[in-house]
Amino acid sequence: MLDIPILERHAIRGNGNNQRLRRDEQAGSGFPRIAGEGGDRITDIEKFLRSFRGDLILHAPEQIRFEGRERLLDLASAEKGFREACRRRIGEISVLAGEKGIPLVVHPGGVLKERIERTWHLIDNLIESLGAIEGTIWMENMPRRYHLDEKLLWCNILLNPEEMNAVRRVVDGYALDVSHAFLSVEDNGNASIARFLDELGGDVSHVHLSDAGYPDIEGVQIGEGDIDFSFLRRLGNLPVLLEVWGGHENGGEGCREALTRVNAMLPPGTYDIRPRVQS
Repeated sequence: MLDIPILERHAIRGNGNNQRLRRDEQAGSGFPRIAGEGGDRITDIEKFLRSFRGDLILHAPEQIRFEGRERLLDLASAEKGFREACRRRIGEISVLAGEKGIPLVVHPGGVLKERIERTWHLIDNLIESLGAIEGTIWMENMPRRYHLDEKLLWCNILLNPEEMNAVRRVVDGYALDVSHAFLSVEDNGNASIARFLDELGGDVSHVHLSDAGYPDIEGVQIGEGDIDFSFLRRLGNLPVLLEVWGGHENGGEGCREALTRVNAMLPPGTYDIRPRVQS
């Protein structure tokens, strides 16, 4: 029997305040809740990893405090000083996770106010940063647009399998975000998902799963967007994260509904789907 473990995610955010990480058991929900209340201090993360029992995949913070303000973490930045600060931040978390055999999912950076045509210098910067980071890194693919508060930014790198494979020698695998793959092109997103699966193949270590809709809507409940989920049977025993927007609220109601809908799309008795957790 193939096994697709479905995970719930509560990312550790990087806003730099001193609030604590905590674990809340949602009674009867079936989803242990890992809540990151901005607790991005390395001591908080270390304490959390030491106390957690069970399978875990860690997602790196998406923001970092640099020179007194919050910025998107960017391992590909053209600003050398900032890029080095981001590398050190990811590096300290990756080493800590690696000591416990836990992989770290990382965004590449390259998210800017503008879209740029020539991006290989950013990919070169990313490769240089990743080459200096220890631990187990799973690199995540990106969509065309990135929502940050009220702003809509442009993602400039790792939007296609060719760019993903350019960093293969400095990562340990890929985290394939299905909605990102769908939204990495202006149309025909289902063909894009198929191409990612075809060309990345066995290097995909982890999948983020939600529905999506054009032009830039991700995290949609399963079955309420435009993604064709017939690819699910191709995932084998990969760990799968349900990344439905707000899915952890009301005791994991959205995640449970997504789980039900995914089950309904699969042949009876073919897969064993069960909740685990990602932080």
